[in-house]
Amino acid sequence: IRRQVLDYSVVDREEPPMYNEKGELKPKTFLPSSSVTLAFPADVPAKGSSIYLVFYGNPNAPLPDRASDLVVNGTRPGVIVENEYYRLKLHDLSGMLDEVALKSKPDLTFVHKKETNGAIQWNPGCYAPPRAWAHLSDWEPGKYDHEYEETLGPIEYQTHRRGQMPLMPELDCSMDYEFNSGVPYFKMRSSVHVKYDTPVQALRNGEVVFARESFSEAAWYDPITHRIETREITAEPDLTEWMVPKNTPWLAFFDRKKGVGYAGIQLNSMNVGLEGQMRDYNPYLYITTGPWVYWTRALLYPYGSRNPQQMIDVPAETIFLEEWAYLPFELSSNPDDEFEVVKHWTKVVNSPLIIQVVDPTDDRMQVPEEIYLEPEKTGWE
Repeated sequence: IRRQVLDYSVVDREEPPMYNEKGELKPKTFLPSSSVTLAFPADVPAKGSSIYLVFYGNPNAPLPDRASDLVVNGTRPGVIVENEYYRLKLHDLSGMLDEVALKSKPDLTFVHKKETNGAIQWNPGCYAPPRAWAHLSDWEPGKYDHEYEETLGPIEYQTHRRGQMPLMPELDCSMDYEFNSGVPYFKMRSSVHVKYDTPVQALRNGEVVFARESFSEAAWYDPITHRIETREITAEPDLTEWMVPKNTPWLAFFDRKKGVGYAGIQLNSMNVGLEGQMRDYNPYLYITTGPWVYWTRALLYPYGSRNPQQMIDVPAETIFLEEWAYLPFELSSNPDDEFEVVKHWTKVVNSPLIIQVVDPTDDRMQVPEEIYLEPEKTGWE
């Protein structure tokens, strides 16, 4: 089976020998240890199970098969990522999603290329006047720096970026992409860590922006009515806005004449606080039009309300997390089920395998004595 090591860590520490009151050598409380995160394709039947054996410690093992449809070219961070389904370009400065093309429709490339840096993906983003709007897509080496790492192999290509929100040192942010071999979607994970009490008028995430001429309609699945809603977007006046339930499983831009679309499939969205209180800032999703069309999650958005000058204080140690799968797709030839592909992959990505790792027994292992804060009060006296 093709496989890829995503990360490998070693705890290479030892403790000095310890003896009990009889002078007998006590088992060590820990041993030098290593752990690995491994990726490989798994084919498991629905509601079924499979067992995969992972072997290690063999210096004569053959090298893994590196053949893959996943190909990465270009200068970091503005690489081109391809698999059998899509061709994506990341932004040369920020590493955000910048261009999208389906392999089945090579003559169509979907972009934004209008406002600010022109990336398709802007957020996380924040507005805290008198400072200007700021987005992670504004990251630019030498101006608004960020850390960059990547993991590359035949199964996955991941980019990991960390840094402050431009103009806002109060916000530490992250943005990760995960591209896989053999599947038509890719994933985005992001976080915003509010380090200090911060008054803002807007805090948004999950934003996807295209040039208005890219698509003619928007669609989403309404979890309340259990039906797919569609709206004409190019014919509507600028700044027309449609509210979308925050728990919709998916939403998409699409064009029937072109036969294609771009869907966002929700995986996770969380708001936690180390100050011990769960807070609700009236989050919601919306779609809007202008020179562009975009959807986004308003995590906190008085600027878009009837009180646009209101500032809301976000407490220190608040953390916002977001995870989406993005799916460039062709509309189904079945007019009664044109979003068949979106519905299928929504079900797949939201039904991940339940993984249970069973460790082998290491011959070095002994049962150690536990270490208690108050040894005379262990509960076993």
